[in-house]
Amino acid sequence: MNEDEIDLIALIKKIWQNRIFLFKFLTAFIILGLSVAILSPVQYTASSSFIPTSGSKSKGGSLGGLASLAGINLDLSDSGDEIPVALYPNILKSAPYKLSLLNSYVRVKNDSMIVKDYFKNKATPVLSYIKKYTIGLPGLVLGALKNDKTLLNEQILLQIDAETQSYFKLLDTYLVLTVNEKEGFIEISFSDSDPFIAAQITNSAQSLLQHKIISQRTEFSMAQYKYTFHQYELKKQEFRTIQKEVAVFKDRNSAIGNAQFQTKLQQLEAEYSIINSVYTELAKNLEQTKLQINKDTPIFSVLNPVIVPYEKSAPKRLLLIVIYSFLGLVIGIGYILIKEPLGLIKKEITTI
Repeated sequence: MNEDEIDLIALIKKIWQNRIFLFKFLTAFIILGLSVAILSPVQYTASSSFIPTSGSKSKGGSLGGLASLAGINLDLSDSGDEIPVALYPNILKSAPYKLSLLNSYVRVKNDSMIVKDYFKNKATPVLSYIKKYTIGLPGLVLGALKNDKTLLNEQILLQIDAETQSYFKLLDTYLVLTVNEKEGFIEISFSDSDPFIAAQITNSAQSLLQHKIISQRTEFSMAQYKYTFHQYELKKQEFRTIQKEVAVFKDRNSAIGNAQFQTKLQQLEAEYSIINSVYTELAKNLEQTKLQINKDTPIFSVLNPVIVPYEKSAPKRLLLIVIYSFLGLVIGIGYILIKEPLGLIKKEITTI
């Protein structure tokens, strides 16, 4: 116990003896932190939160009961193709989503431009020029060497150039999606030096995300609807044709009552009955598919809409100064404590 107290006193004494060095070291880090805080660009963060809900629970009972009155048997059980909420951040990281967001429009002063052009205008022209002919030089060379033989691959494969990749990284940095699985809500935010741009991009990002979710959720139902609608239209034309044919046959042979007439009429009426049954069933299936699309379409309840931020979110200058001061204090004390042991080790190594 006494040895520990003596060691602690010795350490404090050593630090006190080097207090001038520690003060200078700490001052240097405070100045560094102050410089970082002043030179860091101001950022404003706009955000919005919403709850994705499915209409399967609410629509099944009421629509099923109404449809049964019309003779339609609805199977409104979950299709199992709903996107888990935990996978929403993967949508934001996908290239098609980022391209759509980069091609969305924002209003800058009295002009409108796509987000990609806004990012391009924010970049320093000299740095952009240097980057184009240094890092982006291989892409320029490959682009110049492209011929018509690569056209098929360009139509099939998604190709992202170096400039667009840099904008992807900006989106990865400033576009944030937070999933609160416990509370069941989603929060999306974007940061920019212009509060109006931050709000516009956040709103576009939220709308695109919801559109992607709806498209994926209703993809199967929409495909089924298109197929059923096509078959329905074909059968409707066939039904009208046979219906007209039966009517014309009866009108032309109304005075004839022989067996040949009755046989032909029975054949037409049987064909009419079959086509009518198929046509009626397709009409039921078409209505059922419409209801299924409505059921599969998720509903987004917005908790906090996007508003233009008026307080900057970064940099937190006081926090930066505190962090740099703490780092300077820790590094300075550490250097004072290990300086003498390191000197002894260096001396032993040189004497060997």
